Amino acid sequence: MLLAKKIDEGLFSWDTSAQVLYHEFTTLDKERGKVITVEDLVGNGSGYTQRFIATLLTSDKKPAEKLFNAVSNTEAKYKKEDKHYAYNNDFFAAAGFIATQNDGKPSYNKYARALKEELFKPLEMESTTAYIPEAWLSPNFAIGHRAVNKSWTDKKKKL
Repeated sequence: MLLAKKIDEGLFSWDTSAQVLYHEFTTLDKERGKVITVEDLVGNGSGYTQRFIATLLTSDKKPAEKLFNAVSNTEAKYKKEDKHYAYNNDFFAAAGFIATQNDGKPSYNKYARALKEELFKPLEMESTTAYIPEAWLSPNFAIGHRAVNKSWTDKKKKL
C-alpha cells in the first residue's frame, strides 16, 4: 500500500529499477540485479525465492543492512522470462525499505515511521505500529511462538 501511494505521488513507477531507487541494490548475478523492478520485488515474479526474512527482525543486526547483504548474495532459482511464481518476502521487505529510504540508507526505523505517518495515522490506526520495540511497550500486542520441548512458548522469552 505504501509503494502504491509513492507511485501515485509520482515518485517512481512499478517499472522503475530497484537500483535506480537504491544504487547498492544487487543480487549475485549483477546484470540481473540491475533490471529488477519495483514490480518484481513485490510481484513474486523475479525468479528469486525467499531465504532470509524469518531471521531479520529478530536479529540484533540492522534488518535493512542484513537483508540487502543477504539479497546481494542470492542466486535466482528461475529465469524471470519464464514467469514462474516464487514467493519472496525478502524482496517484498526490500521494496518497503527502498521506498522509504529517500536519499540515505534504507532502514527499518524509516520504514516503520513511514508506515505510521503515511498509512496508520491517516487511517486513525493509533495503536498500530510496525516498530517491534514500540509494540513490546504496549500491553496489547501479538507475539510469535516457537516449539520448545514439544510445547509452544512465545519468541520473546529467553531460553
